[in-house]
Amino acid sequence: GSEDNTARLWDVQNRQCVHIFVEHVNSIRSVAFSPDNQILATASKDATVRLWDVQNRQCIHTFTEHTDEVWSVAFSPNGQWLASGKQRCYDSALDLRNYQCVHKFTGHQKVVWAISFSPDSHWLVTGSTDTTIRFWNIPQQKCIYTIVGHTNWIWSVAYSLDYELLVTGCSDATIRLWDLQSHQQINTLTGHTYWVRTVVFNSDNRWLASGGNDNTVRLWDLQKRKCQQVYVGHTNAIRSIAFSPNSDYLASCSEDATIRIWDINKHQCLQVFKGHQNWVTSLAFSPDGHLLVTGSADGTICLWDIQKHRCQHIYPDH
Repeated sequence: GSEDNTARLWDVQNRQCVHIFVEHVNSIRSVAFSPDNQILATASKDATVRLWDVQNRQCIHTFTEHTDEVWSVAFSPNGQWLASGKQRCYDSALDLRNYQCVHKFTGHQKVVWAISFSPDSHWLVTGSTDTTIRFWNIPQQKCIYTIVGHTNWIWSVAYSLDYELLVTGCSDATIRLWDLQSHQQINTLTGHTYWVRTVVFNSDNRWLASGGNDNTVRLWDLQKRKCQQVYVGHTNAIRSIAFSPNSDYLASCSEDATIRIWDINKHQCLQVFKGHQNWVTSLAFSPDGHLLVTGSADGTICLWDIQKHRCQHIYPDH
């Protein structure tokens, strides 16, 4: 999704743009595939969320319930629900079986930046610039818990895969771990000196990684609840991080226009990928861990070969 109002579908093997989705009338803030990869959701500054059939490339529904910019979308793991986060204080649960907005979750007093479904799809957790975290029960359509503790904007939230922990990253430079049974804070991880923009668990919940506006990436030992390593090398804020599927590597991208691959066993930078001409804002590993895709404010998408340490293809059409 791009500031040019389009979403583009790319064939990775053929390295071509196979379709351009053009019906939004303002920039696209977030995109997400359904769990079965049959539906693409796009959220836009035009106050709409659109659902696209990936096979026939058609818009199959437009949600128009929002009255302001839509900043984020996320599918539930079971594919039944789509959550959308809005600029002005609330988020919505959209039922994909009948294309209806089943509930608007109101309660946040400011912008909702972060949304995440629980692994069982029964809960939606949201983080806001009002400094609170809210747990919404989807079947009951109401907020069950509101958690306070942070003292500034909440940028990111993530569930552990065993559904025991929630982690939040905040502008107060802290990372907080929350017990999902008691909904109590169990740890505050400190070390970052500026905003914590992104947090992620690895696949076996041994490690937690974080990236911040202090230009560092940090690896945390969840058993010891302490920082295991600080990765230094970026010269500007970290925008996104991701573990490789086998958890041997950690990728980070930054406003310094570079991507770095870190070996978390040897605690060293294996590779610095350069090629983007502006901030690198998002990244993701392929399921086999051999490829990394990155998106940038320069309007390009790059596909990187991890093993050969080079850019395999640049998609320049945005």
